[in-house]
Amino acid sequence: MCHFMLAGNSSPQSRYLDRSVLFHRIQDLNPKSTYTITICALYGNSEGPEISLSQLTGTEQKQEHSLF
Repeated sequence: MCHFMLAGNSSPQSRYLDRSVLFHRIQDLNPKSTYTITICALYGNSEGPEISLSQLTGTEQKQEHSLF
């Protein structure tokens, strides 16, 4: 299971990911905002210990289009 929340008064959002997932992108994050990501392993009905990381998102980037 993976859940994340915006630092402050945001309620957590959760995602259950299959064990075959090696990469997951969280969409629609706000620029210049701190998020805490917490993950834990599930085995049957039991949860393993949680591990967390807090990270500040970057600035919003403009999309540049190139013609070749």
